[in-house]
Amino acid sequence: MDNSMQKTASHLLSFSGCTSGTHSLAWAQIAAVRSIERIGGALTPPHVRKDGPLTGVRRIEDVLSAILKVVQRYEALRSHWERTGDGRLVQVVRAEGALSIDQYEVAADDVSGAAHTVKERLALEDFAPGELPVRIALLTVRGTPAAIAMLLHHVFADGVASAIVYEEIVNLSMGRTTPEPSAWQPREIAAFEDSPLGRAQARRADVFLRKELRRAPVPAPPCAIPADRQPTFVWAQLESPAAAAAIAGLARGRGVSSANVILAAYSAVLGRWTRQPSVTFRLTVANRAHPRTRHAVTNLFQSVPLTVPAQADSFGDLARDVAVTALRGYRHAWYDHDRFMESISEISAERGHHVTVPFGVNLRVIGQSDFEGPQSLAEKRVLDTLADLSPDDLRRLTAASQLTENYDSAALPDLNVRFSVWALARTAVMTLMGDTTAIARHGPGLLLSGLDAILVRAALASADAPLHQLAEQALDQAADKRRSLTKESLGDG
Repeated sequence: MDNSMQKTASHLLSFSGCTSGTHSLAWAQIAAVRSIERIGGALTPPHVRKDGPLTGVRRIEDVLSAILKVVQRYEALRSHWERTGDGRLVQVVRAEGALSIDQYEVAADDVSGAAHTVKERLALEDFAPGELPVRIALLTVRGTPAAIAMLLHHVFADGVASAIVYEEIVNLSMGRTTPEPSAWQPREIAAFEDSPLGRAQARRADVFLRKELRRAPVPAPPCAIPADRQPTFVWAQLESPAAAAAIAGLARGRGVSSANVILAAYSAVLGRWTRQPSVTFRLTVANRAHPRTRHAVTNLFQSVPLTVPAQADSFGDLARDVAVTALRGYRHAWYDHDRFMESISEISAERGHHVTVPFGVNLRVIGQSDFEGPQSLAEKRVLDTLADLSPDDLRRLTAASQLTENYDSAALPDLNVRFSVWALARTAVMTLMGDTTAIARHGPGLLLSGLDAILVRAALASADAPLHQLAEQALDQAADKRRSLTKESLGDG
């Protein structure tokens, strides 16, 4: 622990008299369990991390009371999962229990950094069997609440759920009245999925998913290492103010959402890299369109295979084509996970090879606009300002892009290649990770640099600029920028 940070207290919050019972897990929860089981004990599962300030909160007692109320409200925060004797996965909701909250005193000028450190510290060890699926720490400055850090078990919470929990803790700590949740609890979601309406939805989704699996191109792992070498985990992160400004300008100028600008840019670069006219990736969807799931505290994230075009006459044409395709994916991303796995086996047998979708996309910044808090409104104002930047200002911003790369001898099971966007305001924070059975050692850095370049080039170019030239120039620029790379690093692409 940092010397400027001291643990000053531990608080035990006890709850009782809450709803309880044993219920089936919902489809997205089952998918999370399967993923955790595939990882096994080699790594700590990627549970949901969240931290944020407690601006204006004065009393520690108010924060502790708020946390207790939120835990009592949401069954997901009082649950654990287990397997029954017949192999079914179930959620066990507790009526009573206790949650321990550690309190840390931190320096006033390092609240954000300390909250991040504590958040990561909470995630060092996996949740123990039967442990409550939430860990929360309180940070204070001279005894006054300053921030909280949280870790939530991914079977019971996703990124949207963590935002809901954080916002409710802040509002209740401030004494604001928050209505009792009208969204479904996890058991109600599972009940809907098992209802005639839910089963009909599962059938519609299965038809779409099977169609996408049949369309997926035969994967030729780009830049794969020889099979007899130890796989290496590779990771890159790009922080780019220029990309943020370009995304904002392209979204406004081409009449599409920021999400579709990002998807179009990624598709164009990936298609140029693999020399494919279309690309298939797993798009992570929040599944918050249903009015009873919009503010649900649970895990509803599921990944839908989606084949999107990688070629078009112009960037705007591609972004609009991608928007139409992505909408179909959003509509069918709430599906029966086990049924989907059966479909993969059937389609694989039908095609004569194992159907896999090695590229994943998680636009973590998309969907948060459902929560119209001051921060999201402020970020929208920032994006509006960035969209008005002059071409010269945009060019100047490119010098501020920062690329970080990391290599590790440990391979991540079932990871393949995953692209995520973590932040989109004054800067865009994007990561791309994978292991070298699926992507070259320098591939993540190259793709992120190419993505940065095509966004800026498309924003500076005329609306009818040929897309294939933009994509080719973007990858060439990325390779030139990283002089350690040669054309061979791109494989056949």
